[in-house]
Amino acid sequence: MCDTLVDYSQVKNLKMLRVLASQSCYPKLPLGYVGKLIHLRCLRLRGQSINLPYSLGNLKYLETLDLSDSDVGKIPNVLWKLKRLKYLYLPDLQERWEPLKYPDFLDLQERLERLKYLCLRNLWWPPQCCKLRLSEQLEILESFDNVFCYPKDLCKMLNLRSFKANVYKNLEDLEHIINHISNLDCLCISSLTINDFDFGSNRGLDVLSRVLFSRKIHELVIDDGICKKLPDYQSHMFPDPAGLTQLKLRYTRIKEDPMGTLEKLPNLRILEVGSFSFLGQKMTCHSGGFPELKHLRLDYLIYLKRWVVKEGAMPKLSSLWIGECEELEMIPDGLRYVTTLKEVSLVDMPEEFNNRIRGVNGQQGEDYDKIRKVASVKILRDLEDMMGYQVEIVRPSNPV
Repeated sequence: MCDTLVDYSQVKNLKMLRVLASQSCYPKLPLGYVGKLIHLRCLRLRGQSINLPYSLGNLKYLETLDLSDSDVGKIPNVLWKLKRLKYLYLPDLQERWEPLKYPDFLDLQERLERLKYLCLRNLWWPPQCCKLRLSEQLEILESFDNVFCYPKDLCKMLNLRSFKANVYKNLEDLEHIINHISNLDCLCISSLTINDFDFGSNRGLDVLSRVLFSRKIHELVIDDGICKKLPDYQSHMFPDPAGLTQLKLRYTRIKEDPMGTLEKLPNLRILEVGSFSFLGQKMTCHSGGFPELKHLRLDYLIYLKRWVVKEGAMPKLSSLWIGECEELEMIPDGLRYVTTLKEVSLVDMPEEFNNRIRGVNGQQGEDYDKIRKVASVKILRDLEDMMGYQVEIVRPSNPV
């Protein structure tokens, strides 16, 4: 039943209702009636400051509970009672946890920008929240969070086919998660976002290597952490190929070139090396590295001066984004050998760098030949106080 057709005062009388989907729950909307709909199979709620009733635990036939894209104020600790629950989509609680936690090196302006973003989205988590016990029968579990759920409960979930989690700061919790999902043959999709970890110790590097090279982790975001270097790939320790297809690094403060490790991930297709993720001055992509990479984004690497791409690296690269790398001297010469490259976007780069692409006074820029076969080359400028970019299309005079 869709909420556009529902008189909520009458819903409680629909004792045999099987599906209830609401797109507009509001703080004052009473949800106590939900516990009386004991035949519900699917409950989907959207809205602001939703407070679920304890009577939710009465729904013994419930198979799907979907709270994704919702701002939930309260989830009672009764989900473990739902013995038939197979598909659980929790709200993304990680964004509400410690909204004022910033890396120490961010300047005041960037701190204010991130705070403004959090405030605009109203991502504050109420202090009365408690940890949740979950049903053991789950097959799909999204937005699991170690701050609000118990990682040890995962060991009892033997039927998980899809798993998405946020993991905050606790190395032991991360180990529990890795240990379990690594042994789940039925797991087809898994995604991890790990926040505020210190991987500087030997134990931390060992856990990080198990995350990066696990065959069961497909999408990974590492955010706000300390990691001086990425672990070396040890083939004898990981006989199965790593399953990682998407990786985003942000605020990880890596000092040693990460490409030597990342280019050995055989299934990696999307890579974002984002803000303050790498603090070094030189990166090198070696021949044969990144065999499946299609999309590469380098963003706000403020110390990067030289990027070397060897012939034979990134043979399937399709799109390249370089943004706010103010010290980067030039486009890598090796990109001329990447014949699959279709799109290059240069975002808020210095004019001196852009002129190496577009040319000046009718003369081709010094880097023009390196990407002359690329179909789409764009120079973008962020429009301050407005949404979007000013776009300049750079077209080759003699397209190949």
